[in-house]
Amino acid sequence: MRLAWFDHFLRGTPLPEGPPIRLFVMGPNHWRDENEWPLARTRYQPFYLHSAGDARSLSGDGGLSPEAPGDEPHDT
Repeated sequence: MRLAWFDHFLRGTPLPEGPPIRLFVMGPNHWRDENEWPLARTRYQPFYLHSAGDARSLSGDGGLSPEAPGDEPHDT
């Protein structure tokens, strides 16, 4: 895959035929070819940042979840 990319952009050779998108699937750890982006079967999920007022450091209390934030203090 890398060699074909370099050959195309440095030598001007045509790219191999096939799907225009190649992505890596984490979990099963394999590459998959696709024809569209974003994928037609994509399910969008909103995520929200949360904090109790101290999310600014490595040991802070920040978090990410699908629940919308309620009455939370702001970070400074």
